[in-house]
Amino acid sequence: MTDGIVGSNHSGGLSYRNGPLWGATQKPEIVVDLGEAQKCAAFRIHLEGAPWWNPMKGEVKDQVEVLTSLDGQTFTSVGFFDFELRWKDLPVNAYVSVGGGVTAYNYFLAAPAPVTARYIKYKLTPARALGVTEVQVLDSYQFEPFDLRIALPDGKDRSQFTDYPLKRVPTLVYKRVLKIMGPDGGKLVSELP
Repeated sequence: MTDGIVGSNHSGGLSYRNGPLWGATQKPEIVVDLGEAQKCAAFRIHLEGAPWWNPMKGEVKDQVEVLTSLDGQTFTSVGFFDFELRWKDLPVNAYVSVGGGVTAYNYFLAAPAPVTARYIKYKLTPARALGVTEVQVLDSYQFEPFDLRIALPDGKDRSQFTDYPLKRVPTLVYKRVLKIMGPDGGKLVSELP
């Protein structure tokens, strides 16, 4: 769970092979030993489960609390992960299915203030079969605005893509599709200019 391999944004199938899976009646605790006391500014956990609840719709009822310790005996709570995602929470390159479904995710929890700790405990309270593929501890983080401008080698700004209409060029594949799907028995009904 600390190998750097984070699972996908979808539960099911072979995704469960990426980490342990616990039942709703179990209360697992994952403890990470950092080897020495270090600054901890944020925490991540990648969760998946069954049934496939969608955090974009507020369906995830599991709870995960993060606690920190210097000695491994006395732990102090940093807080709980928020499993209710909004579109603004997702990275611009996140894979989301056509229906807006995300059934697994690498959740983020910022500490109210950076803490110094050697041991990090993730205390899970599953409400379903719950899997964890990765846990992460970050010593710092920074969020910056992301600009989706299209920058081509000629240096022209094409961020207003409506100024550049698509040119339709018929291809052999497209012509075949028209021919197969034509309403007049499979004859080519039209060609695009």
